[in-house]
Amino acid sequence: MTNDKLDQGITKIEYVDNDPSKGANITVVNNEQMVLPVPLLIELDNGQKDSITLPVEIWQRGHEWTFRYPSTSKIKRITIDPNHDYPDVDPSNNTMEGNPPKPVPAGTTANDVINKYINAVGGIDKIKDIKDLSYTATGNVQGQNISFTREYKVPGKMLILVTLPGMNTTAQKLVVNGDSVSMISMGNAAPVNDAVRNRYKEQAFPFPEINYNNAGYKLELAPTLFNIDGKDAYVITVTSPSGTVGKKYYDAQTGLKLRDEVIGEQGNATYDFSNYKDVSGIMLPFSQTVSQGVDFTLTVTDAKINSGLKDEDFK
Repeated sequence: MTNDKLDQGITKIEYVDNDPSKGANITVVNNEQMVLPVPLLIELDNGQKDSITLPVEIWQRGHEWTFRYPSTSKIKRITIDPNHDYPDVDPSNNTMEGNPPKPVPAGTTANDVINKYINAVGGIDKIKDIKDLSYTATGNVQGQNISFTREYKVPGKMLILVTLPGMNTTAQKLVVNGDSVSMISMGNAAPVNDAVRNRYKEQAFPFPEINYNNAGYKLELAPTLFNIDGKDAYVITVTSPSGTVGKKYYDAQTGLKLRDEVIGEQGNATYDFSNYKDVSGIMLPFSQTVSQGVDFTLTVTDAKINSGLKDEDFK
């Protein structure tokens, strides 16, 4: 009746706050056409073993699924289909070891990590030479094509524009112009209170890291490295003067930013960055994966620095 193949695999184990006792986010994938439930054997370092089965319905949303497992200690090993009941064509990806988090090298500070990032993207002088920066990206959210534009003009101007080309509609428009912040969502003006205004004013810089030494910012470097897609990352919790809290993840080897996690009252939003390219001497990520209720990827199609943006563009 069919020659569909089955290839289930484990791609990621990430501990919550780098602490195995707080739980783990485990990602599984389905690489072929056949879909089946996912039987898992999870072994912990403390000797505990759990057998769980993810239902076949998880594959209705795509080929990747992440779930929270309430671990109480480090995961020793996770195995898909431990009884070998399934005709998996590639069992090599059915087992993953839960390696312990690596400690941050002695003497490393949050400022060291930020300075390495600034140098990695082009250096403080190049960043200070930026008068304006803009980029356009495209993606698809639940079958709907979207276009995303972000523009900065120094000092203190930012435009975010999200459009739906297929519907010829502006889904969202955010404008920051000094102390003025306005938001329009699906054609309707959205209220902007002082907390929201201050938060977006802090974001109205192409590289806000250059402000982290300013009064009011608090930086806290996690004692262990975080693994993102096989790359070790420094994790810095940043509390801004407005009280906004976020976690920034920087590649321990290259210094480039891998992830930005915004912690908010309405839930967290995660942005993963990759495919960095040189634009006028500045390294910019040309791929951004967003996780905020739904997951989608934005691909940059055009990026410019010092292109001569006008003040009237930010109205």
